[in-house]
Amino acid sequence: MPDFEEKTAHKSFHRNPWTELTILVFIFFISGILLWLGNKSGSALLTLLSILLALGLIRSVLWLRRSSWREFGLKKPKSWLKTILLACGGLITIYIVLIITMPIVIRLTGKPVDRSQFDALRGNVPALIFGLLIVWTLAAFGEELIFRGYLMNTLARVLGNRNGAWIFACFINSILFGIGHTYQGISGVILLGIVGLLYAFFYLGSGRNLWVPILIHGLYDTSAFLVIFFNLDKSST
Repeated sequence: MPDFEEKTAHKSFHRNPWTELTILVFIFFISGILLWLGNKSGSALLTLLSILLALGLIRSVLWLRRSSWREFGLKKPKSWLKTILLACGGLITIYIVLIITMPIVIRLTGKPVDRSQFDALRGNVPALIFGLLIVWTLAAFGEELIFRGYLMNTLARVLGNRNGAWIFACFINSILFGIGHTYQGISGVILLGIVGLLYAFFYLGSGRNLWVPILIHGLYDTSAFLVIFFNLDKSST
């Protein structure tokens, strides 16, 4: 009897849209406060803690409904080669889109993207190595689990799992992803919102293979860090 009641509780928890929506809002509100404080104070530690907090809370939700990250597509893909090729195609697509949109966004806002928080990377090998470690763990891996994984899937499920629900979830996830990068200024928020939308596009286009946006995210951030490390962004301005 206890086993039956426990299974029923897990089942109802999983299927109750209001419960899931409430938990989703709670997780993003709590972790968002830490993120806001980190962005406002320029504290990278608070920003990283906000990601860890969100991941911990999401993992607790998954445990309660006896699920795992596999629910969002974090599992062995049918073809690693196809996954890697899609990620490379995604990276190229992002750079093409940014080449087109960045001048337009900067002209409209009148402000360049603020990369000052990453100035410590310039010519600093230890800082670059540490930064890349963070990129491939909390940034690429962590943020994709949170945004393209938990946020998008939960919103789409709550809204009925139809095409319109997924489109809405894509835009909401992209808006929040951009807002999460306010330390890069208004131009950075807009451009990273566009990047987040492209991550979502490739996630859905790959059949919700979460490794695709994880790899795209990691490759994009790695290339961006290398540009800063070699001061290539300074020479182009």
